[in-house]
Amino acid sequence: MKVVNFTANLTNKLYRFFEDYSDAIYSLDSVVRDEKKHNLLEGIIQSRGNYYIALENEEIEGIIGFKHLNFEAQILGIPCAGIGLLYAKGGYEKEMTTKNLLLKTFGEWANKNTIQFVSTKVESDDISSVHALEDDGFRMIESATIFRYDFKRLPLNLGQVQKNTIRFATATDFNAIENLAYESFKYDRFHKDARFDKKLASNLKRKWIENSCKNGNHVIFVADVDGEVGGFLTCHLPQGSSSWTDLIAVSDKFRGRSIGVELFYKAQEWFSTRCNVLYASTQISNIPSLNTHLRAGFKLHSNAFTFHKWLY
Repeated sequence: MKVVNFTANLTNKLYRFFEDYSDAIYSLDSVVRDEKKHNLLEGIIQSRGNYYIALENEEIEGIIGFKHLNFEAQILGIPCAGIGLLYAKGGYEKEMTTKNLLLKTFGEWANKNTIQFVSTKVESDDISSVHALEDDGFRMIESATIFRYDFKRLPLNLGQVQKNTIRFATATDFNAIENLAYESFKYDRFHKDARFDKKLASNLKRKWIENSCKNGNHVIFVADVDGEVGGFLTCHLPQGSSSWTDLIAVSDKFRGRSIGVELFYKAQEWFSTRCNVLYASTQISNIPSLNTHLRAGFKLHSNAFTFHKWLY
């Protein structure tokens, strides 16, 4: 088996290799699944990122996709990379052999590019990826639960008595939203990784939400409590038939008022006419957030593990 860079002459083989590929997150939604698969293949063919291919007898046996993480690098001040795709065929033993080789080749690229921090996320039932990452020195840092709200199957929570005023965020809210983001997050992977300074991890979340406020590809809802931002929810704009929530936070000052649930209700109402499925995720250790998602009508869907690797 050998590893090569993906080139256009491998396109037909790539399509054959991905014929029965299905991202577990989208396994229940055929339209969304096909959209994501199409976008993935287009991204590989158009070289939106770096891709290594494992070849055996001139057929593709596995692929790894990765890229520089410029946002994390800006905050941490070190070169960072993320692995977005690690996929192989052939059963556990064959997959392990292929993925170990792909990760070894990625490690050579990382060393050449002086990468110091790498992150990736895999589905919890992708055991060969979990074990291959552990063999390569990655450490599991976070377990996330993924939820879905299927607008074709679930009724909207309309007619519920609202305790709070939920509205779209305006530019005058951005500073309060950013401050709340800095103060609120403690279950996320950046705060769980002992190698991250906690203030640096909080600042990363502040910058994350600052980008969401300013780059125009998110919709942001806020709970207005007597003129104060009592909570916020950011969501990605729909891509095709689906979308994702991003960050949600509620001020300690206003907890116990169902703000989180009502933020989700507002998002569900808005997205119901714009996509078929709304996905959300939270850390499995964040019990209050898990309960909030369930109270808002989201259904449990799958789990995923996030891995980190420090190269210095």
